[in-house]
Amino acid sequence: MHDIATVAGEAFFQAAYDAAAAHPDNYEAFLEQLKQQSGAKGKGLFQPLRSALTGRLDGPELPKIYAIMEPHRLRMRLAEFARGAQ
Repeated sequence: MHDIATVAGEAFFQAAYDAAAAHPDNYEAFLEQLKQQSGAKGKGLFQPLRSALTGRLDGPELPKIYAIMEPHRLRMRLAEFARGAQ
């Protein structure tokens, strides 16, 4: 499951961290910034996020996960992958 996150790469997760820091309460704005910065789309966008945030490839929709997770914890998980944690 973390293979997907590894393939996405550290730059993807740094962009995700930056977007989450800029938009802690707005999933749509977070997603738009991440798309623009990373160039990722479709499964290449959603699966690495889900894997990093939940450790799974299935489960609740990402907007629900984003709304439920504390912003600090969400950024902490993204930062782990931005530093290459697996």
